[in-house]
Amino acid sequence: MSTTDRSEVLLLVDDEPAILDLMAQMLSENGYKTFEALSGSMALEVAESQADPIHLLVTDIVMPAMQGFELAAGLQEVHPETRVLFLSGHLEDRREVLEGLAHTPYPFLLKPFTAESLGKKVRAIFEAAAAEDDRRRQPRQEIRLPVRYRVEGATQWQLGTTIDISECGLLLDAPEPLETGQQIDLELTLPNRFGRRRPGRTICHGYVTRHVDTVRALNYPIGVFVAF
Repeated sequence: MSTTDRSEVLLLVDDEPAILDLMAQMLSENGYKTFEALSGSMALEVAESQADPIHLLVTDIVMPAMQGFELAAGLQEVHPETRVLFLSGHLEDRREVLEGLAHTPYPFLLKPFTAESLGKKVRAIFEAAAAEDDRRRQPRQEIRLPVRYRVEGATQWQLGTTIDISECGLLLDAPEPLETGQQIDLELTLPNRFGRRRPGRTICHGYVTRHVDTVRALNYPIGVFVAF
């Protein structure tokens, strides 16, 4: 039984009934409202019947007839507000899975997974979404600052550059793709005050919220919003 009722609605898709039922149980126990579908076409039927938002699609990638990438694209034509979490146990034996993940901004969870890892991934996606909403309400200043960053689980720091910054987030010009929902540590020196953030060296902890196109003349090719 759920101890906390949440407002988010999730659409779960997997062609294996046992896995689908297990996911539904895991997420329902965390308070989420879920719809389930055993195929991409069934999932689109569910989505088209829903007038209210579907906040997150959690889908297997490798399925008969319609794969997860195609499903995500089709679903967002009906529900553009929907975020996506991809699942798969096929990384080493399915080249198309790796190629697809390399070209999508959405996060990924490897099968098999635990209730804890699934719940953590879903929470991170919604926390990143909430932080992005806060970021959009904050005034931003265009400023180029060197920044060191390190994604969750990494030991090495990478170098990037800010494009703009506010009290609750920044647009980062990064040398490599970063996964939406991924946790990230940032270290930079602020030349002036940004809201409650004082000038000087600061370390921020945040989430990658979304990708943007950057001007090619910038130092690095990848633009991502990081909310903190």
